[in-house]
Amino acid sequence: MKKLEAGSMAGRPLKYGAKLDRITIAIPEPLHRNLEEMAGVLGISLNEFIVKILSKEIPTLDMLDKRIAELRSELDELLELRERILARQIQMIPDEIRKLIEETLDQMVKSGSENKSEVEEYLTKVAKFNDLPESAVKEYGFMIFERLKAEARN
Repeated sequence: MKKLEAGSMAGRPLKYGAKLDRITIAIPEPLHRNLEEMAGVLGISLNEFIVKILSKEIPTLDMLDKRIAELRSELDELLELRERILARQIQMIPDEIRKLIEETLDQMVKSGSENKSEVEEYLTKVAKFNDLPESAVKEYGFMIFERLKAEARN
C-alpha cells in the first residue's frame, strides 16, 4: 500500500482565501499507478488530479454516461424537429418542379449516369433558380434518385 497525499500546500492560503488541509489515505499499489497514469494523461500532478476528482472538476464515468444520455435525448429532439421542418419544406416544392426533378433524374438514370455529384449539382441549381430551400430539394431529389435507381435494377 502506498500513502497518497492530497493538498501539497497544506495550510497555505489559496487565491480565493481558502486553506488546504492535508489528508493521507492508503491505497493499493495498482490503483496508485492507475491514478498517476490518469493524472499524467491530463498533464497534472496526482495531488491536483485527486482534488479535481473530489471537486467534480473531472467527470466520472457515471457523470459522463448521464451527460451522454442527456445529449442523445437533445439530439433526438433536434433530429425529429429537423425531419418535421424538412417534410414541410418538401411539401412546399411545387408539383411542376417535382415533376421536372423526377423526369430529369429518370433521364439521368436511364442514360447510365449514377454520379451523385452531378445529381447534387443539378438539384442545387434547381433550388437556387426556383428560390427553394436547397436542403429540401436535395432530400427530395435524392429520395427520387435512389428510388429510380432501384427500379432500374429490377
